[in-house]
Amino acid sequence: MSKLIGILFIVVVVLQRAPAQEFCGKERLKDSIRRCAISHRVGQAEILRLIYGRPSHSGREKCFRACSIIECRFFNIDGTLRQDTPNRIGNYLAIGNPQKAQLVRKLASNCLKHIPLYGSVCDTAEAFIHCMVSTSPVPLSLDQALN
Repeated sequence: MSKLIGILFIVVVVLQRAPAQEFCGKERLKDSIRRCAISHRVGQAEILRLIYGRPSHSGREKCFRACSIIECRFFNIDGTLRQDTPNRIGNYLAIGNPQKAQLVRKLASNCLKHIPLYGSVCDTAEAFIHCMVSTSPVPLSLDQALN
């Protein structure tokens, strides 16, 4: 029951706060992470694990990640990944590096095909992040997008 309430809370927060803008620029990303961290009661350690693609340590942390991904419109509100996610995430994680952007697009495309749609958006978000980080031959992080 608490999992369902958590998912409903994510949906409500996103619907109320997410502007129609599709691209999650640096300031919007920072605001999304801050809002999601507050609403899911996570701290700096959890935020850093998201930024550097490290595994989450709790269900609450997985839902924080899902919230951030949904606010930046990489996921649909129902937890499915958007078909334009590979192109958008490639540009996002490889700012100014066309070769890395192409690699990230390919990774994201493969992850979209291979991650199962779990029972919750929180588990799907975690599986997507894990797939991206574990299959990439180069380090991936949100650090460049945030600074």
